[in-house]
Order: sequence, then structure tokens, then C-alpha cells
Amino acid sequence: MQSDNDTSMAVYRRLLGYLKPYRVGFIAAIVGMIGYSAVDAGFIASLQPFIDRGIQEKDTGFLRYAPLVVIVMFLLRGIFHFTATYCMSWVGNQIVKDMRQQLFAHLMRLPVSFHDKHSTGELISKITYDAEQIKQSLTKALIVLVRDGALVVGLIVVMFWYSWQLSLIFFLIAPIIAVIVSLVSKRFRQLSHKIQQAMGGVTTASEQMLNGHKVILSFGGQQLEDQRFAVVNNQTRLQGVKMDATSAISSGVIQLIASFALAFVVFMASQPEMLDTLTPGIFSSIVTAMVMMLKPLKQLTTVNSEFQRGLAAAASIFHIMDQVTEQETGKLQLEHARGEIEF
Repeated sequence: MQSDNDTSMAVYRRLLGYLKPYRVGFIAAIVGMIGYSAVDAGFIASLQPFIDRGIQEKDTGFLRYAPLVVIVMFLLRGIFHFTATYCMSWVGNQIVKDMRQQLFAHLMRLPVSFHDKHSTGELISKITYDAEQIKQSLTKALIVLVRDGALVVGLIVVMFWYSWQLSLIFFLIAPIIAVIVSLVSKRFRQLSHKIQQAMGGVTTASEQMLNGHKVILSFGGQQLEDQRFAVVNNQTRLQGVKMDATSAISSGVIQLIASFALAFVVFMASQPEMLDTLTPGIFSSIVTAMVMMLKPLKQLTTVNSEFQRGLAAAASIFHIMDQVTEQETGKLQLEHARGEIEF
């Protein structure tokens, strides 16, 4: 039996197969995201010469170029941001369009027995809600994953460049964060499957009410239908709250761990032997990099819920698309039909 991780990787690899026709746009989006993060990391790295050379040494010639550098960096940042957002959105919508088209065509070719076992609302939910969740995992989740991941790497490089002694703390907290993310991912996958089932129940109840509206009015069944819908509606609310609570707890724990690392750096920097090697610019760059790292670490944790929700939605759609279509088993070929019906 495959583990959850093996199943998720198989779904992800299959999902990447839809990416091949649009890989040029995807590469452009990746370049834009990495460029965006590189500009941010470069801005933090530039604090050291600005403070030490420009302010401490009062080098007015060096400071004269600072406004131009800031304008150029933020211009590049805006260009990279637009490139990443537009290209990623284009790729994500193209992939979802292809999957919806394939799913629609496949549903038409499935046998009647399959449609008898699944409600109309459940199947409609696959085409609408589940496909939209895949789009979220391919756009919002990947943008945050690549962009913020690159920013974390860039900030760590800046910190090691200026003081590798103070930056070693991250080798201690990285395994702890990895364990937390792994545990939270499993929880997100479980909740994502339950949310999809709950949404299918909401769609089914709504579809049955609309199709049988006259029957409900005729027999006075409004209260009974209200109660039935309240049950499935509450299930959707409950699973959504659990998802948000898990995301909030994991994010808070990771930020707490990162705050301990920041406190450790400040404590080590206050030691006499470290003060001899640190300049105001180096200390400012390291502390600013660590503070800036808190937000992307939070984003990387919270985006995991979107990512797992998208993978769960893709697995749900692939399960439908793997069903065997109606087979043509007839052997009788009529050369000319006379239109006569005999019993």
C-alpha cells in the first residue's frame, strides 16, 4: 500500500505532465519570482555599505548614488513581480482549462452505472470546485513557495556572507521546522479530502432541492430539507475552521522558533569577542535579514494548506479520469435499418 507521501508525489508528477505545453511561461514565472526575491535580498545586503561607508565614514560621494540605486532596485522589483504573477496566472488557467475539458469529455463517456452511483451535484463539484482548487495550488501556492523560498535562501546567504558565526543557528532550527511542516502537511491532506466531500454534499443537497422544488412544496418538506442542508453545511464550516486553526498554530510555532533564533543572535552579538568583529552595518543587515525572514517563513507554512488542498483536488479528479469508459461490445452491424420493431 502506498503511503500518503508516495501518493502525493505521484499526483504531483501527473499534474506536472499538464505543464509541458506551457513550460516557457512557467520558466518565465520562476525567473520573475527568483528575481523578485534577489532584489529584496540585495536591498538588505546594501544596508551594510550604506551604514558603514556612507554614514559612519561620512562618504557623501557614495551616498549620492543611494537614491538612484533604490529607484532602480524597486523598478526591477516591480517588473519581476508583474512577470511572475502574469505568467503564473496564465499557466495555471491554461492547465485548469485542459483538465476541465478532459474531465468533461471523460464524464460523457463513462457508463450509466457510474452515474447511478454518483450524484449529479458531486460530479459538478469536481468540474467546478475541485478544478478551482488546483488552480490555487498552481498559482498562489507556487508563487509563495518559490518566491518566499528564494527570499529565505537569499537572506541566509546575506547573513552567512557578513557573519557565519551568528548564522549557524539556522542549521539547528531548520530540522525542527521541517518536522513541523511534515506533520502539518499530513493534517492538511486529511482535512482537504473532508472539505471536498463536504462541498460535494452541499452541491448535492442544493441540486436535489432545486430539482425537486415542486415536490417539496407539495408535501410541505421545507423544514426537513432545511435540516438536511444544515447538517452538510455545518460539516463544511467545521472542516474549514479546522484547516484555518491548523494553519494558524503551525505558523505561530514556527515564528516562535525563529524568534528564539533571533534572540540568540542578539545575545551572541552582545558578547565582547563578537563586538570586536561586528560593525553597525553588519549587525543591522543581519538583524534586518532575520526579522524579514519571519514573514516568508509564515507564508511558507500557511501556503502548505493551499498546496495540499490542490493536490487533494487533483487526486479526486484523477480518480474520476481513471475510471474505465463505456466499452463498445456490440458485434452486430446493420447495413440497412428497416425501422421495424419486433418483440
